[in-house]
Amino acid sequence: MVPIDSSMIKARIKKLDLSYRKIEEASNGTITEISLKHFLNKGLKADEATLDTLAGLLDCSKNDLINKDYLLSTNLPFEINSIVGKLYLRNREDINCYYAEKIKEFRDMLDLKTMLNQAHRLFITLSSEDYIFDKAAFVKAFNIIGRDFVADKCISNMQLTGILNTVADDLYSKIIEASGDYNTHQVILMFLYVYILFDAIFLEEAVASATQLVPERKTNKANQYYLLSYKIEKMQDTLINFILYKGYRFDEPDITEKGIDDEVINGIAIMLAACEKCYQHIHGNFTDSEYINRATLSAVLSLLEKVFENIGIEIPQEDSLTKLRKMNTTRFGIHYNMMKVFFNALNPPRNLRNKGFDSFLSSVAYKQATGKGVEIDFGSD
Repeated sequence: MVPIDSSMIKARIKKLDLSYRKIEEASNGTITEISLKHFLNKGLKADEATLDTLAGLLDCSKNDLINKDYLLSTNLPFEINSIVGKLYLRNREDINCYYAEKIKEFRDMLDLKTMLNQAHRLFITLSSEDYIFDKAAFVKAFNIIGRDFVADKCISNMQLTGILNTVADDLYSKIIEASGDYNTHQVILMFLYVYILFDAIFLEEAVASATQLVPERKTNKANQYYLLSYKIEKMQDTLINFILYKGYRFDEPDITEKGIDDEVINGIAIMLAACEKCYQHIHGNFTDSEYINRATLSAVLSLLEKVFENIGIEIPQEDSLTKLRKMNTTRFGIHYNMMKVFFNALNPPRNLRNKGFDSFLSSVAYKQATGKGVEIDFGSD
C-alpha cells in the first residue's frame, strides 16, 4: 500500500473528461465509484493492483499517481533524502501581490517549464525501479534525452542557461552518439545535461526567493543567493569546459572497477531529486509563500563538489572580492536587478530620487508598470 497523489489523479480524470462512474465501468467494478471518492477525498493509500488499473485508465505512469514525497523518500539514500526534504521553507508573511505576479511571469517562461518537465520525467524514469541507481533505468533515462529532448532545444536559452546554440548542439550530438546500451561515457554526459537543467531551475528559484524575502533589499539575504547562484554558474562553466572543450572522456576501464560511475549517477540523483522537490513546490498549494533554504541548497552544492573532485574536475577558486565584483554580471544578478527595477517602479515617483542610470531605469519601469510618469526624449540621434 502506497500513498496516492490525489490532486494528480483528479487532474487526470478531469483532463480525460472521465467520471467516477465511467472509471467503475471501465475497471469492471474493481474500482467502485464509492471507493474512488473515498480514497481520493481522504488521500489514503492504494495497493499496486489499484494503481496499475488507474494508470491504464488515466493513460499515465503508475509513479505519476504516487505521492511525490513518498517517491523521494523510497528512492533516495538517507543522506540525500534528509537534505532534499529541507530544500524549501515557508514564509509566514504575505508576499506582495505585484511581486507574486512578476515571479509567476518569470516561471511561465516556456523553456524553463520545459526544463522542469524534463527533469521531472528523468526522475520518474529513474524511480521506475526499486532503486534510483538501477543501471537499466539510467540507460532508459539517458536515451530519452537523445530521442526526445533534443527536439526541445530548451537548454540553448541564453537568459536561463547562458549556453549558445552551438554548444547545445555539440552536447546533443555527443549524447546521441553515446546512446544505446550502457557505457560509462553516458554517465558524464548525462551529469552535464542534468546539471544544466539544475542550474536553470535553481537560478529561477533563487531569483524568486530573493525577490520574495527581501523586497526592500535591507538585509544580506539577497547576497547569499547571489553567491550560491554564482557558485552554481561557475561549476557549470567548468563542467562544460572540461567535457565539451577539453574533450574530457569518462570511459577508462577503471571507471567501473572503482565505482566512479556510481558516484556520478549519485550526483545525477541528487540534482534530479532537488529539481523534483522544485516541481512539487511549483505545483503545490504554497507556491507564493515557499522559498529556497539557502543552507540546504549549499549542502546540495557541497555534495556535487565532491563528485567534481572524485572525477578529477577542479573548480577554479576566487577570492570574495572578485566574486562580489562579478555578482551583478551573472545571470542571477541580471534577472534580480531587472526585478528590482520593476519593483522600485511601484513606489510613488517622489521616491525615485536616485540620480543617474538607476533613476532613469526606474522612471521607465514606473511608466511601464503604471502608465504614468514622464516622457523620455531619446533625441534625434
